[in-house]
Amino acid sequence: SGISVPPGSAQEQELLDLQAAGEDVDPDLITAFLKPLIKQDQTVLKQVQDQEQQLQKQQNAVSENYGRLNGLIKQKSQYEDVCGSIPACLQASLLAAKRYQDLIDQKEPSELDRLKAELGAARDHLNDYAALDSLKQSLQKIQTGMKQNEQDAATVKQQAEQLTVRLNAARQEQISLASARESLVRLQNETEGLDQKKELLKEAHVRQSRETEKKAQYDTAVQEMKRDRNACAAADQAYSSLLQRYLAGQAGILARQLQAGQPCPVCGAVEHPHPASEELETPSEDAVKAAEKQRNLTEQNARRSGTQAAAAREQYASEQQALKEALQRAGLKETDEQSAGQMIHRASWDLQAVILKNAAAVKAMEQHVSRLQVLEKEIPEYEKQAEEYQKKTADCQQALAGMAAEEKQIQIQITNLSGKLIWPDLAHAEASCNAQAKILKDRSDTLETARRNAETAAAKQEQAVILKKQLEQAMPEELREISLSDLDTQIALQKTALQDLDARSSELRRKSDSLTAALASNLPAAQRLEQLKQQSLKDMKQYQLMQSLASTADAGIRGKEKITLEDYVQAAYFDAILSRANLRLRQLSGGQYDLVRSAASGTQSHTALDLDVIDHYTGRQRSVKSLS
Repeated sequence: SGISVPPGSAQEQELLDLQAAGEDVDPDLITAFLKPLIKQDQTVLKQVQDQEQQLQKQQNAVSENYGRLNGLIKQKSQYEDVCGSIPACLQASLLAAKRYQDLIDQKEPSELDRLKAELGAARDHLNDYAALDSLKQSLQKIQTGMKQNEQDAATVKQQAEQLTVRLNAARQEQISLASARESLVRLQNETEGLDQKKELLKEAHVRQSRETEKKAQYDTAVQEMKRDRNACAAADQAYSSLLQRYLAGQAGILARQLQAGQPCPVCGAVEHPHPASEELETPSEDAVKAAEKQRNLTEQNARRSGTQAAAAREQYASEQQALKEALQRAGLKETDEQSAGQMIHRASWDLQAVILKNAAAVKAMEQHVSRLQVLEKEIPEYEKQAEEYQKKTADCQQALAGMAAEEKQIQIQITNLSGKLIWPDLAHAEASCNAQAKILKDRSDTLETARRNAETAAAKQEQAVILKKQLEQAMPEELREISLSDLDTQIALQKTALQDLDARSSELRRKSDSLTAALASNLPAAQRLEQLKQQSLKDMKQYQLMQSLASTADAGIRGKEKITLEDYVQAAYFDAILSRANLRLRQLSGGQYDLVRSAASGTQSHTALDLDVIDHYTGRQRSVKSLS
């Protein structure tokens, strides 16, 4: 069938019932079955897609937390490595100091102490100068980083404020357009109603035109009927006059031939006291026949025009009724003040204005709906960007706090170190140290080597202590109170959560693919059913036309005269017979009577061959049974 439904669902059982019905099933039932199914699949697909988006956000959050925990583990490992190396540095410093003290005891104590103090002070000052330069460079680097970070924070703040303005404006606009979809549906429904009314007005206009046309035809037929009846009356009068003169002339001719004592060929009398006088101008028999022929011709024309006028009257009455019904369907009522044409014209103008206004409203509302769809996509993006800006701001503030603490510590070190310096600059300090080193070089190479080893160990010890202190200050609060095993546990939990989210995401993706495939199958099936429905309506119209023709031939139209095709043909032949019979009847009745076929009495009548008589003296038509 091409229709996809969820297995084991109520829709599947309903589809099986429809398939079992075979070709007898109504396409409308299948369409009514498909529409809610498609709508349900679309709704579920939208829900699944929303769940996928929410799940993606959760995955991103878990992945971000996973990366943060890895960074914390790395920092914690570095801190513990440095802390583990400090005891070794202290031990090396103690050993170097002991070796140095042993060498001093073997030399001249006072001189070596003095030289040691001077040279040690000089060396310390050299290291202090180098350390001071290093601290200043570090301070400058930190200050540059703080300045850059402040600029980044200001930029992020400005961007966040601009985004907040856009987000608030978008939300306000979304609120103002919240009812746009409902308004669009309402306007579209109104458009359909206006289109239907427009079609009804078109039908009424067509009916009004046909009614006007039939009225004109009826008026023309009445005029022709009057003209033919006047001509018929004149011809009948002329024929009667000629016939009387002809008969009178025949009596004169017979009277002229009478002889006394001889019987009259007409009455048989042998006496002729008052013979008829002969007319001076007796019409000929051919003239009488010509007049009779002319009268018969005008009678045929009069009957034909009368029949046409009656048919035109029936058509006109039918169109009047059809126009009245069309006006009622269009919601119009004909009055004496306005004709049907005026009402239709006025209603059409008013309706066209309403249609144009409604079309403009629909177009505007479609633009509002399009804008609302754009806002529904933009607002979540704005909210996501706002969250990112908040995170960036927090990161900048955290980095600034760390840099400020480090800057303060370096400034304290620079102040303390500057108070210990003796020489004005590093060049003087190096010159003094070189002089003292040259004096001591020849006397205490071994002592110098030991001293340098001790100083190197002390410097390493000092650097290790400083580094430990710096790491302690830079270390986040959460690293000071948590162990590497706890961090590993959290990493494992985040990894498990990430795997669960991946499994849920795969399940939602499979569900989304299944719904998409179902829609891809059901939507074309619904379109094919709509095409079959339209073809069925077309075939039904053709069937109704054929049924109407068959009913007409079989006298089966409701509300119309019940006369079959056979009765109609017999009536036509009967009319021709009556036309010939009336020629003789008029002679016998002196032009008083005409035979006509009686009209059917009611829609169930079958009296197409019944006879009526027209009395031209009274102008009335009655049944032949009333004749004496």
